This record gives sequence, structure tokens and C-alpha cells, in this order.
Amino acid sequence: MEILVIDDDPSVQWIIQKALGRRHRILEASTLGEARPLLGKVHLVFLDIYLPDGSGLNFLEELLQEEAPPLVVLMTGRGGPETVIEAMKRGAMDYLPKPFDLVRLRSLVKEAEILMAREEQEGAEEGEEFIFRSPVMEEVLKRMGRLAGADLSVLITGEEGVGKTAAARYIHVHSSRKAGPLVVFAPARLPSARLETELFGKGGKLERAGGGTLVIQQVEQLVPEIQEKLLSALEHGEYLVPGGGFTPLDARVIVTSSQDLPRMVVEGSFNEDLFLRLQAFTVEIPPLRERAEDVPALAEYFLRRAAEKGKVRGFTSQAMEALMRYKWPGNVKELKEVIERLVPLARGQPISVDLLPLVVRENREQPPFVSYLREEVKRMLRDGEKDIYGKIVDQVEKVLLEEVLSQTQGNQIMASRILGVHRNTIRRKLAVLGGRGT
Repeated sequence: MEILVIDDDPSVQWIIQKALGRRHRILEASTLGEARPLLGKVHLVFLDIYLPDGSGLNFLEELLQEEAPPLVVLMTGRGGPETVIEAMKRGAMDYLPKPFDLVRLRSLVKEAEILMAREEQEGAEEGEEFIFRSPVMEEVLKRMGRLAGADLSVLITGEEGVGKTAAARYIHVHSSRKAGPLVVFAPARLPSARLETELFGKGGKLERAGGGTLVIQQVEQLVPEIQEKLLSALEHGEYLVPGGGFTPLDARVIVTSSQDLPRMVVEGSFNEDLFLRLQAFTVEIPPLRERAEDVPALAEYFLRRAAEKGKVRGFTSQAMEALMRYKWPGNVKELKEVIERLVPLARGQPISVDLLPLVVRENREQPPFVSYLREEVKRMLRDGEKDIYGKIVDQVEKVLLEEVLSQTQGNQIMASRILGVHRNTIRRKLAVLGGRGT
């Protein structure tokens, strides 16, 4: 991989060359002017924020305007939390404080390699709308394949947002009716008085689906009279057009439901005979929380779809881990909506964990510390306090440093190893926050 280091400090260039030079080609520039002619040759840029001829933050925005922008990691030995926020807001892949840890440096390069490999594989699933990687979904797919070849009515069940309509579409395109139309009908969006006309009337959904497939979403939303009429059509192969005569049923019917239909049958709110006819050929789509292996493929697919022809860089490993940990109560639909909201924020760089919604990052399973922190932020907001970020970070850092230094009896070298930061960082924090150590 070609890596460009833009820094006016020769020692930084030397360290990166020594750390990465055996496996990667390292190019060096001390100014933005020297860097510009080299940009077309590189995949990853380590960019200092403060340079003799300009700001690295501003140059980052210039880089992102390129047709194929490189991945960018910003570096600086100056600047506080606000600088980190600004760097990520402007589209950096990550931020590397100086003096930097070589393990962290190599980790960032490895992550860039993974992201680039993903980009090379983009398009492998274009056009597919039923994406999976998990064994449980492989079994579901096998059942759908068997049902696709039989011209029978099918009931697809599962929680809201699991992809029941996508499954119905898959069955249709792999059936003998694939050349015919696929018509989707959502009765929940219509008043009861219009259901019969919309479904059975002249030019209605059943007629329009002739030769193809009709998908009825949330079949339990059909009123009892329409349920009975649908049962009759399935049993006799014809239906009565309102104000007209009987018409042959020339469409395959697939229905979906996210409700407990057996319970509804017992309660009398769903037609028992219709249920018995439908449930003979059922496909159950498991919730996304039970098949986390599917999240990466789905997330990448939705990202490409949302970005259309724009350049996308995938997700950092931390972001993908957070996506896989989250329980997705809204299932695939929620994942799709989250990814679509992230695309404008990415600005041509990989989606990092800090861009994810808070509820996804925290996975709704909050330890007591996170709960306390959330309440503390809410209190600050109620009280109209300013500089909330700085105050919260100061509180956390002060407690963290005090406890670790207490454990190491004030030995800063030992504390730096435990914390995973340079000793100079501990000294600077102690100077700002107050404290002692050796």
C-alpha cells in the first residue's frame, strides 16, 4: 500500500518509515505544496494538522473533493478534544495524537487495508435484495427455493422489519411467474370501505397481478369479510368482482404477518380456515438479533445503495463491531434507515463508530457508569451549562488518572503502560487537572 506522510517534523517521518517501510511504500512531504503532486499515487495519508503553508484540517476538505479520495488520518501534538471532534466532523478516517503509539499506528494501517479490500469487492451483490451470511438464513433460503418452484400460496412470518417483503420478492423472481408482475398490497394504509375495491375490483390488485404474484402485507389487517372472500378465492380459484361477475384467479398470493396469527384465531380476530390454508406453506424469517452474521453484508449493501454513484468507504472495524453488537429491535428496516442517515456524514471516508447513533454505540445494555454519565449530561443540559464535553472529559480523566496512579503508587511509567498512553500524556493531564505522580 502507498502511504503519504505529510509532516514538517523529520522525526515523525523517520518513525513512520521505520515502523511501516518494510511492508508499504512510504512517501514523504513537509508541506502541503510538496504533498499535492504525490496524492494520485497514495491510498492512505497521515496528515499533520499544523503545517508551514496551511492547515491540515482545511487540506482534508480539499482531499475529499477528489474523485477517489485517499483515507486520511490526522496527527497533531497540540489541540484538545475540540480538535478531535473537528477532525472527525470533517471526514477523517481517524485521529492520531503525538507522540503516537506504534501499535496504534500499525492498527490504523491494518484497518485501512481491510477497508480497501472491501472496496475492491463492492458490487458483488448488486441487484440482490435478500442478503444473508448466516446458517439460519441459509436454511430459510432453501425452504423459499423449494416453495418458489411450487405455485402455491405462502405465508411469510416474522417481526416488523425482518425483510418479509424481500423474501416474497425472492420467491417471485425464482418462480415460474417471474416474467409476470409483482404487486404489493398494504391493506393497513387503506380505510376498510376501500379494501374490497382495491383488492377485488376492476383494475384492482388481483387483476393487476395476473400472471404474476400478489403480496399482501400484514394480512391480519384485512377485515373479516375480506378475509373470507380471500379464502374463497384461494379455495375455488376465482373471485367475485364488486358489481360484476366471477373472474379466474390468475395470480399467486403470498401474504406476510408480524402478528401471532394462532392467538388471533383463538381470539376470533382472524379467520381460522384462512389461517389453516395459509400456514401449510410457511416461511419464518428470524429477527436480525438472532443472526448477527448477516449485519456486515446488509450494512455494506445498504451503504452502497444509499450512496448511489458516490464514493463510499465502508465501515471501520469498531463501527462494524458496534453494528453487530446492537440488538436491532427494528430489524433489517432499522439497519437500513440508520445506514441511510450515515451516508451524508461520511463524506467519502469510512463510517467510524462515533458517527453511529448513540443507541447503537451503547447497544442499549448500559453499564451503571454509562447510565450515570447519561444522567449527568441530562442534568447539565437542564441547568444550561456550557462546555459540557470538556467538563465530562475532565471528570472522567481525573478519576481515571487518580485510580490508576493510586494503584501504581504514583509511578507514571507503570500508569502509562496500564492506560496505554505515553507518559508525557499523563504529565500533561496532571498539569491541567491537578494531581501528582513520579
